[in-house]
Amino acid sequence: MAVSFDLIFAEPFDPCTALAALRPAFMKMRLEGQPQKIMFRDREVWFHKPDLNAWTEVMNDLERQCREKKGLPPRRFAITAGY
Repeated sequence: MAVSFDLIFAEPFDPCTALAALRPAFMKMRLEGQPQKIMFRDREVWFHKPDLNAWTEVMNDLERQCREKKGLPPRRFAITAGY
Protein backbone atom coordinates (compact mmCIF):
# COMPACT_ATOMS: atom_id res chain seq x y z
CA MET A 1 0.00 0.00 0.00
CA ALA A 2 1.72 3.15 -1.21
CA VAL A 3 0.78 6.47 0.41
CA SER A 4 1.33 9.69 -1.52
CA PHE A 5 2.55 12.55 0.67
CA ASP A 6 1.60 15.03 -2.07
CA LEU A 7 -2.06 14.33 -1.26
CA ILE A 8 -1.60 14.29 2.51
CA PHE A 9 0.58 17.31 3.12
CA ALA A 10 -0.92 19.76 0.64
CA GLU A 11 -1.26 23.38 1.72
CA PRO A 12 -3.01 24.14 3.98
CA PHE A 13 -2.00 21.16 6.12
CA ASP A 14 -4.90 19.12 7.49
CA PRO A 15 -3.83 16.64 10.20
CA CYS A 16 -7.17 14.81 9.99
CA THR A 17 -6.62 14.05 6.29
CA ALA A 18 -3.05 12.93 6.98
CA LEU A 19 -4.21 10.69 9.82
CA ALA A 20 -6.95 9.11 7.68
CA ALA A 21 -4.49 8.44 4.85
CA LEU A 22 -1.69 7.02 7.01
CA ARG A 23 -3.75 4.93 9.45
CA PRO A 24 -4.46 2.03 7.02
CA ALA A 25 -0.76 1.69 6.13
CA PHE A 26 0.19 1.88 9.81
CA MET A 27 -2.33 -0.78 10.83
CA LYS A 28 -1.33 -3.07 7.96
CA MET A 29 2.33 -2.82 8.91
CA ARG A 30 1.57 -3.24 12.60
CA LEU A 31 -0.61 -6.32 12.12
CA GLU A 32 1.17 -8.02 9.23
CA GLY A 33 4.71 -6.78 9.75
CA GLN A 34 5.02 -6.15 6.02
CA PRO A 35 7.25 -3.33 4.77
CA GLN A 36 5.31 -0.26 3.63
CA LYS A 37 6.36 2.12 0.86
CA ILE A 38 5.84 5.86 1.31
CA MET A 39 6.37 7.96 -1.82
CA PHE A 40 7.13 11.68 -1.74
CA ARG A 41 7.74 13.34 -5.09
CA ASP A 42 10.70 11.42 -6.54
CA ARG A 43 11.65 9.66 -3.29
CA GLU A 44 10.57 6.34 -1.87
CA VAL A 45 10.96 5.37 1.78
CA TRP A 46 10.36 1.86 3.05
CA PHE A 47 9.29 1.40 6.66
CA HIS A 48 9.88 -1.98 8.25
CA LYS A 49 8.66 -3.48 11.49
CA PRO A 50 11.43 -1.98 13.71
CA ASP A 51 10.16 1.53 12.80
CA LEU A 52 6.83 1.04 14.57
CA ASN A 53 7.83 3.32 17.46
CA ALA A 54 8.45 6.18 15.04
CA TRP A 55 5.14 5.48 13.29
CA THR A 56 3.32 5.42 16.64
CA GLU A 57 4.76 8.82 17.57
CA VAL A 58 3.70 10.31 14.23
CA MET A 59 0.20 8.83 14.47
CA ASN A 60 -0.25 10.07 18.06
CA ASP A 61 0.91 13.55 17.07
CA LEU A 62 -1.46 13.66 14.08
CA GLU A 63 -4.34 12.46 16.27
CA ARG A 64 -3.57 15.19 18.84
CA GLN A 65 -3.46 17.86 16.12
CA CYS A 66 -6.72 16.59 14.59
CA ARG A 67 -8.49 16.66 17.98
CA GLU A 68 -7.25 20.23 18.56
CA LYS A 69 -8.48 21.29 15.11
CA LYS A 70 -11.93 19.85 15.80
CA GLY A 71 -12.05 21.47 19.24
CA LEU A 72 -12.16 18.15 21.08
CA PRO A 73 -10.49 17.76 24.48
CA PRO A 74 -7.18 15.87 24.65
CA ARG A 75 -7.34 12.14 25.25
CA ARG A 76 -6.93 11.23 28.90
CA PHE A 77 -5.69 8.00 30.35
CA ALA A 78 -6.52 6.86 33.84
CA ILE A 79 -4.14 4.78 35.87
CA THR A 80 -5.79 2.50 38.34
CA ALA A 81 -4.38 0.25 40.97
CA GLY A 82 -5.98 -2.99 41.96
CA TYR A 83 -7.00 -3.69 45.51
